[in-house]
Amino acid sequence: MPAAPEGSAVTAAPERPGRGEEAGEPVRRRAPRRDPADGVRRGDPAAAVVVTTTAERYVMSGGQAAHLVVKEGDLFLYTDALGQASGGENSELGLYFRDTRFLSRLELTVAGRKPVLLSSTAERGYAATIELTNLESHAPDGRVLPQASLHLRRTRFVDTGLREQLRIRSFHNAPVELLVDVHFDADYADLFEVRGLRRRKRGARLPVSCDTRSMTLSYRGLDDVVRETTVSFEEPPESLKQGRARFRLRLAPGEMTVLGYDVTVREAPAGPGGGAGAGGAAVAQGTAT
Repeated sequence: MPAAPEGSAVTAAPERPGRGEEAGEPVRRRAPRRDPADGVRRGDPAAAVVVTTTAERYVMSGGQAAHLVVKEGDLFLYTDALGQASGGENSELGLYFRDTRFLSRLELTVAGRKPVLLSSTAERGYAATIELTNLESHAPDGRVLPQASLHLRRTRFVDTGLREQLRIRSFHNAPVELLVDVHFDADYADLFEVRGLRRRKRGARLPVSCDTRSMTLSYRGLDDVVRETTVSFEEPPESLKQGRARFRLRLAPGEMTVLGYDVTVREAPAGPGGGAGAGGAAVAQGTAT
């Protein structure tokens, strides 16, 4: 398969889902079965998927496990049923804009361990809700946090960017202290690379930029376009380093807290210093700024 120029569109911008089957609304089936086009079990509420474009089918056709998709316009997020994108080798999961992956890793851990799925759905197409609990682990002070002591709800939607809220409630009978980590990474692979094409030459990843409540991942392509992914947090994490945001929480029995962040993507011709210039910039949905 010939290589496509970086940032080139493989398909036209998709229409908003939810206005009938011809516009991309999924058909609900009671009996689960394999759909060879998207590799998920239809009819399983934990595998609710909206598929509307050739580009998305091209990304998703290699998967076999249940996945979730939320999308709007040129932006779509493709994750496993827990809402995770592991960033592992040969993974097709991530956040895509204009057929380029702007997040290859989006992974949540609680007390150093991945959470356990209770249920998940993305039936509305542009939004998803994921219910999780914890595995047995150790708090920073060494005390054991029993399994199923926490309830976690991830609520996310896409519009001009990705918005996620994480609600955590403790059902433990004693106060708990725990570390919540969210890991981010971006490889800026296009659809052909995601499906296995190896390019002889790629652009350059730029240094990660962080302040107290945001981080920006950047890449300068061979087409001299700088692509950026910025994650902005409602509350400043305890630490931001190497693509990891760490929060230290202290919860009394029955107490709940909410963490939130926004992900915005941007592409623009490189400026004189190598970063994105102001002229001709495009953000999610393709609107000019």
